[in-house]
Amino acid sequence: MHTRTPPRARTRPLLAAFALAWLCAPHTLAQSEPGFSEHQLDQYLWLNDFVLVDLNNDDLLDIASSNHALRPRIRLNTGAMRFQSPQPESPHAFFDHLPELIPGLNTPDMTNDGIYIFHTGLWVRIVAKGLPETPANLVITDTSKEAQPSFAIINATGASPASTPTRTDDETRHTIALSTDFDITLAPTQPTLRFFAELELPRSVPTNNIHLGPRALPAETRTITLDGFSDTDWHNAIWADFNNDTITDLFVAQGGDNGQASPDSTVYNDRLFLSANQTPLAEDRAYQTGIRKLGMPARGAMIADIDNNGLPDIYVRNARSQGANKPIRNTLHMQTEPLKFQEQAEQYKLDISTPGIGAWFDPDDDGDPDLLWADQHSIRLFVNNHTHFEPTTIAAGVTHSSWISIADFDNDADLDAAIACWPTQLILVNTDGKLDPVPATSLGLPKSFNAAHWLDADNDGDLDLYAPPTGLFLQAPDGQFHNSNLLQTEPGWDPFAWGDLNNDGLLDLVRRTTPQPEQPTRTQHTDIYTQSVQVRQAPAYTLAAYTNQLEPTNHWLELTLIGPPHNRSAVGTTVLLEHHSKKQLALLGQQNASQSSMGNTRIHFGLGPQSPAPGQTTLIINWPDGTKTRIDHPQANTHHTIQYPTKTPPQNTHRSEQP
Repeated sequence: MHTRTPPRARTRPLLAAFALAWLCAPHTLAQSEPGFSEHQLDQYLWLNDFVLVDLNNDDLLDIASSNHALRPRIRLNTGAMRFQSPQPESPHAFFDHLPELIPGLNTPDMTNDGIYIFHTGLWVRIVAKGLPETPANLVITDTSKEAQPSFAIINATGASPASTPTRTDDETRHTIALSTDFDITLAPTQPTLRFFAELELPRSVPTNNIHLGPRALPAETRTITLDGFSDTDWHNAIWADFNNDTITDLFVAQGGDNGQASPDSTVYNDRLFLSANQTPLAEDRAYQTGIRKLGMPARGAMIADIDNNGLPDIYVRNARSQGANKPIRNTLHMQTEPLKFQEQAEQYKLDISTPGIGAWFDPDDDGDPDLLWADQHSIRLFVNNHTHFEPTTIAAGVTHSSWISIADFDNDADLDAAIACWPTQLILVNTDGKLDPVPATSLGLPKSFNAAHWLDADNDGDLDLYAPPTGLFLQAPDGQFHNSNLLQTEPGWDPFAWGDLNNDGLLDLVRRTTPQPEQPTRTQHTDIYTQSVQVRQAPAYTLAAYTNQLEPTNHWLELTLIGPPHNRSAVGTTVLLEHHSKKQLALLGQQNASQSSMGNTRIHFGLGPQSPAPGQTTLIINWPDGTKTRIDHPQANTHHTIQYPTKTPPQNTHRSEQP
């Protein structure tokens, strides 16, 4: 057993964005409310999805987002509520996996003279400085083949049209007269916010003076192609150790490319970035391992060992708004051998075609994971019968479902669920393996909430419910919930995550706040329809972290589990805490707040105000293969790392946070 004591205050918020522009704001301490300190982190436009995950094994939760067609955003936790971008040479910057000219928000260093071509959001800028002589004309060809132009020149200094644009063979050519210093911005003109163009740069400019992308890499040719979003539409992610080498890998479920995704997976596929030679995210092996997207538009990615073969499988829920006439269904990538996947959703009767949300867990404790599915018709449990799944309706008459959270909220050693659904918000109470729907209002919870997340916010041993927009509801000893009037939000939906950001044993909140009309405008993007391009100001979202100070004297436990070979992420593991008279069951991954991605797999228990005495606290870890590990009197106020047992006793390393 090893102990180590990291710095006392390590905190992290979360950062990521699909944005047309990104605004970095200095770290500031904003207004706070009793029990939580608010730290404003950044301002930006748009955000698809994000998770908290320890990417670099430093015991600090980092922020990882998938941002549609823009570059993925990683922010590494450096402590003290500060996050930074990975260095360009870091694999977490993703530069080696994506084209240099892909939409993004990283501006190159333009210290040296030459021509720079890069994205700023979805716009493209072509900047020249210090050219030795006036170059020949720049020719920009619109290659979209559409009747309407796919881009417009919205800003141009030091440059002007040399002639009227000409159109031949469904292509429009723009000839631009240049000076030795110029700055040209191209903006998409279609509602899809993408465009196709070919740049023919003057022959008088050497290729090593033509710099591409955020790293300003030298060009190999003077003909530069801008092909929309390339093959990048990152929607959802699973961060896990797929190749079992202790390094976190990444599965990316891509969207449907605005309904245009090719069903040919050699053309357009999901991504599986695996480590190699101890380098994270070294190579994309999705196609080689059998991943087949089949043109389906992802809206969420989940992981579970469905057939109990010791190899986690990937389940992708799909939905489509554009091109809705195309058939859709969920996809299931069964891992039949290590890193060998086969798409078998139809075989297992999990080829669900109605858009919805889902969660994997084992409510009847038979050792087989079942799928809880909620959509605009009903709530169903797809029961695992080994060879296929049989659906059982739990609640009918549902008109919309937006969120599922799994946890043992009533401390009876089985897993329950909270579902944000309409017209009645429901709590599914597990009674002897059967999920009984109970109106949330009967437990003192609000009549309406658009998301739900179980957590022990005050470490009293009873789970509470974060139910935005109303806020945080604390559970009393009688099982009723009471409105704390904390963490209320404006109506609407904003991404959020809970995690112990500063490793003090209290769970902290990171969330995006929706901008209000009266807020000052901070950035601009294009509002584009047909041939009309309007540059307008738009308010920026705020990203904030709320550090938890509710009950700093209550005791706690946190666990990181390292699973068996081929499942080092310990997918499917549950942990039973026996503490005084309470029994609470936790599922690995239940603290992950995202409905669309997976990252945070830490397990957190509140222990209450009493200092645990010998013999009063026990942990029983139920590994996915049925192996059990029992730990008597684990040290409280400690983050334990527990490994799957081998022939030697299981390793339990921990770090102390409180005396």
